[in-house]
Amino acid sequence: MKDARSIFTQALAEVVIPEILNESETINLEHKFSKSFEKKMSKVVKVKKKPRRKIVNLTTRFVACAASVIIVADVFKLFTNAGRNPAVDYAIIHQYNCDNIYILCDENYYFPSTIENEYSIDYPEGYTLAKDESDEFSIYKVYENNDKFIRFEQHVLPPGMIPSFDNENGINEIFIDENKTKYVTHYNEEESYYLVMWSNDIYLFILSTNIDKETALDLCKPTKIK
Repeated sequence: MKDARSIFTQALAEVVIPEILNESETINLEHKFSKSFEKKMSKVVKVKKKPRRKIVNLTTRFVACAASVIIVADVFKLFTNAGRNPAVDYAIIHQYNCDNIYILCDENYYFPSTIENEYSIDYPEGYTLAKDESDEFSIYKVYENNDKFIRFEQHVLPPGMIPSFDNENGINEIFIDENKTKYVTHYNEEESYYLVMWSNDIYLFILSTNIDKETALDLCKPTKIK
């Protein structure tokens, strides 16, 4: 089955490019030079009458092909994270009282079926490990500092779940940082905690915490193999 990009490419090729190549309008390259100019040029070359339409059409086709390549590249940049083609992407589907987060994994990309490498975050000073659970598919760690907590999760892809977040008392959004990493964020206004979901195209990571959003996002960036 074709993916969305293949279908979009085909549609673009069938609709936009033929419109560019439309030959219904011809370009008039006729220009009347002065007699003195024509006289000078006739001494350099023999003036012959040649059909102009073929040249015009070839030029039009060349420009159209170049333009179509630019159009396709520019449009793909809008849909693929500024030119990047990630193996993992996300879509938020709004429901009546919740948002379902669909994690889209490239079928042609290899993902480890089990946890082969454990990743970690650099948690702030003063936090201690309060819970550490793991199996072959997931790792859960909870760090605490008095009433503050940081929960860090690592999961294999594709996940066997569709995360669902409250949208009546929460804010859900997707954004891309300066390193072209895409994050799904959820803020629960009632319980005042943030949840951040992202991937390195190998595993899925989820961080939830009741500290501020900026610190939460900073914790996600230096994710590394333990």
